[in-house]
Amino acid sequence: DTHSLDRPGSKVYYNGTLIHTYLPYITITSPNNNDLWTAGQTQNITWTSAGLENKNVSIVYRVVANGKPAGSITYLARKNILATAGSYSWNIPSDFPAGKYVIYIDQNIPTSGAEKDWKNISKVYVKIASPSWCYTFSEDLYSGVPKPKQVRALQTVLRAEELYGGDIDGVFDTNVKKAVQDFQKKNGISPNNGRFGPTTREKMNALYGCKEVKPSITVTSPNGGETWKIGETKNITWTASGLPNGDYDRIIVSAVDFSGGAIEYSIATLLPSQRSYSWVVPVETSQGNITGGNKFKIRVVYLALIGNNAEDYSDNFFSISAADSSVDSLSVFSNTTATSSPTIKLTSPNGGETWQNGQNHSIAFTYSGANRGKVYLYLINDSISDPSNQYKTIPIENGYGYAIYDISLSNGVYSWTIPNDQYKYSPGSKYKIRAYWYAFSNEGASLGSFSDTSDNYFSISVAGTPVPASCVPSWTYTAWSACANSQQTRTVTDLNNCGVTTGKPSESQLCSTAVVATCTDTDGGKDYSVRGAVKDTKYPNPYTADGLYTDLCYAGLKQIFEYYCDASLGYSQGEWRVCPNGCSNGACNKTVALVPSEGNSSQDLVASISAAIAKIAQQIQQLLSAGQ
Repeated sequence: DTHSLDRPGSKVYYNGTLIHTYLPYITITSPNNNDLWTAGQTQNITWTSAGLENKNVSIVYRVVANGKPAGSITYLARKNILATAGSYSWNIPSDFPAGKYVIYIDQNIPTSGAEKDWKNISKVYVKIASPSWCYTFSEDLYSGVPKPKQVRALQTVLRAEELYGGDIDGVFDTNVKKAVQDFQKKNGISPNNGRFGPTTREKMNALYGCKEVKPSITVTSPNGGETWKIGETKNITWTASGLPNGDYDRIIVSAVDFSGGAIEYSIATLLPSQRSYSWVVPVETSQGNITGGNKFKIRVVYLALIGNNAEDYSDNFFSISAADSSVDSLSVFSNTTATSSPTIKLTSPNGGETWQNGQNHSIAFTYSGANRGKVYLYLINDSISDPSNQYKTIPIENGYGYAIYDISLSNGVYSWTIPNDQYKYSPGSKYKIRAYWYAFSNEGASLGSFSDTSDNYFSISVAGTPVPASCVPSWTYTAWSACANSQQTRTVTDLNNCGVTTGKPSESQLCSTAVVATCTDTDGGKDYSVRGAVKDTKYPNPYTADGLYTDLCYAGLKQIFEYYCDASLGYSQGEWRVCPNGCSNGACNKTVALVPSEGNSSQDLVASISAAIAKIAQQIQQLLSAGQ
């Protein structure tokens, strides 16, 4: 009783008894031995088979080190593809480690055991290249070193050298040491002791090191010849390449007037990924009024916490002209189209108050639609009719040169002591306060500029002048409630029961989650003129003995990196800050320094790098705590 004796897989019977079975087979037809494939590409693995109809097969690969299969088995397909399919399409990941591999196809590949015990086996060797991968080593590596990122890179290049067949797990074990020794022998490096030191590192960097790509920025609009009117909305655009896009890196946009030197007007601080900004050309800025002219350029700066910076200006001058007479210069700061857009409302002073030189008063406002951004405050003297008069609109100073407050920390109240300068802050009854809010989303994207002004005039009088008899509120308030439905509330009470709302602090604010403050700042927040140190008990700086984050000055860039406590989060954050008069000792100068500052010491630079690493570790811990 015989059937198809020439067919693999046929069975031979004698008098009804099975006496022989022809074994089935699989033969890989592509790739050929030692073909070269590239990470990031799709390749087809093909084969022929016989005697395996309706049978599934597995496809696996192993690393080859020193000419032999090594390491664990990795499945591409695990008994889920028919033998008769004859092909499998493999999308090789773009980050697949370069090296030599052996590919197996078999009906039943166990997770362990010797290759000789597998059945119906077919195998082929293939090399995989990863030309875009690079790494520049900067430190010695040796057994037990706690530097997993660099060790993973070392394991990757040793696999590419076909010397290491273990896992890429960041552990410098005996297998890695042996592979380093083999690399040293291969390249004539002595001593070949398995320590990844300077000589070995130099050779490895020559083979796999990254070529430095410096960041670059090019302003594309305005680039010369344009005329922009005050009150119009214009797009500032630029191109960029090579930006590392670090967590604390920023794009800083400004307008520079070269007609009388180089007066720089801040426009926006953005994320490195942004390539444009919609700018409402203003009359008033925190650096003074823009009166127009024909010698303006846009400056765009990429500022990196660690690494190279980049900047560019418009190639030629553009002009800024006065607004049309029909345009209200304040209306450009209002949003009249989207009802859900951020809004700000000045509540104190709002008309009828009398404030005195040399005394402290509360400027209060409410806001909605966002809970991040900066608020600029100005004193408007309407008894002066000439808009170009320097005392018509006066920035309210906080010791730095102009007022700038983080709205999430201010809770809508700013305590202002009117300077005892009766020429600049002359007695009068036609004063108003104007507040500009540059709002940001929780992701850091700009939402635009919004403003409000006192509804009616208040007065400023000389210190000691009797104030008209009236009830003066004495506000007290409870702590903020827990965050519910993105809102926090508190109870605000007037101890004098005046029955008015003048100067009343906000009773609600937006929030994300209720947090417990674990952070203190010696300069009280974002005081750019004072070098502060932040103590964060939740995420202390692990790279300093005292665990503090200390403000840093970069004199050559006229920038500081300011650490502060974020009340909405409950832990420390940091931001770059431009210093118009330069900086020294971790703080912005109030006036131009007579002697150029040396900026940071080497200790400051180490602290800066350490702080950046600490911030990355902090963010990882936050993700782990959130279960992400």
